[in-house]
Amino acid sequence: EEVSSYGPLARNQWFYRVAGAYRVGLDLDEKWIDELKIRTSYGTSGLRPPFAAQFEVVDVDNGNNTKNTLGNTQLGPSISKEIEFGFNFDFLEKFKTSFTYSITNNDNLVIPIPLVAATGFRDYWLNAGSIESKAIEASLGYQILNNKDMSWDFNVLFSKYEATITDFKRSDLQTGPANAFLLTKGEEYGSFYGNSFVKSFDDLPAGANPNDYILYKGYVVSNDGTYTAQLIKDEGGVNDAVKKIGNTTPDFNMSFNTTFNYKRFSLYALVDWQKGGDVYNQTKQWRFRELADPSIAGETVGFASSIYAVNKINEAFVEDASFIKLREVSLRYDLEEKFFEKTFFKGMSFGLSGRNLFIISDYSGIDPEVSDITDTSNGSNLTSFKFDRFGYPSVRTFTGTVILKF
Repeated sequence: EEVSSYGPLARNQWFYRVAGAYRVGLDLDEKWIDELKIRTSYGTSGLRPPFAAQFEVVDVDNGNNTKNTLGNTQLGPSISKEIEFGFNFDFLEKFKTSFTYSITNNDNLVIPIPLVAATGFRDYWLNAGSIESKAIEASLGYQILNNKDMSWDFNVLFSKYEATITDFKRSDLQTGPANAFLLTKGEEYGSFYGNSFVKSFDDLPAGANPNDYILYKGYVVSNDGTYTAQLIKDEGGVNDAVKKIGNTTPDFNMSFNTTFNYKRFSLYALVDWQKGGDVYNQTKQWRFRELADPSIAGETVGFASSIYAVNKINEAFVEDASFIKLREVSLRYDLEEKFFEKTFFKGMSFGLSGRNLFIISDYSGIDPEVSDITDTSNGSNLTSFKFDRFGYPSVRTFTGTVILKF
């Protein structure tokens, strides 16, 4: 592959993939085994850097030029190397199972490296980061019915993944929406950092008088009628302490789908379940500023504004992103072929479907499945994170279809 965005010194790149499988079931004299296959694969792929990364970038404002990014003609692709192991096991002409475990190393990720002021540039792009991802996928399918007029099957899919930053050849990078996310070597990808509130008198700064505070709604607040919540301070007792307060990666995801066919009718349904993972609800935080959130109705301005904390990222607005969602239901009817015997059509079907029909969740916002937001204000291409700040939720849609077959 030759790509111009790599820079003139690193434009030719080679990628490959090999795979193999052993169908064990063919060597076993077991009639109840329909398929038993062990498989593995290894492959590489590449991700292109931004096209402008190889050039010097200058900002122009009212005729004044300001150096921004120093070009790097040595840039190559981010290399993804994946090894995968798995098996398929089908039996009794009713059950279909599969299992896959994969490890993916994304090396040479292109990230901005800060430069000293003497260079005249803010930063430059460099292949300087690596992320290791581990994933498990498993599925189970069961054919409940299968005869001339009726068939019914049910499928379950389980997935779990985690990603860790294994190399980061630059200083720690706060990035993403509200700069809440931290990229640093050894950290789990998707981690966000912020402040925590004092919830025990033991966490008050050294020298603080406990008589000046009371416990109110789980927070240690000032005992002056304003109920101002206190943020935990660092070891020096001056600045607000910053620590990891959440991660967007779920514990696991599962989906359940079923298809029921009766003569010319077909009904399909899909349910998605996400267990765990955190989402930061900045939408709610802004409502605290305006005293508009129902959870603080009747509260003092001091308490509400101290929880809002001048829009600082803090633990009060970290919520569990677990949900169960009816993702899709669709119904289709196929007309009989006899209606088209004297036409050039071969068939026609009518369908009606709905998506994102309802959700079960303890999340206080509209939808914990917030859209990924890509924030490239700091020049990073590693900043795709989940964050709730007045983004559009998943849209509920209803669709009618007519399909003509020629």
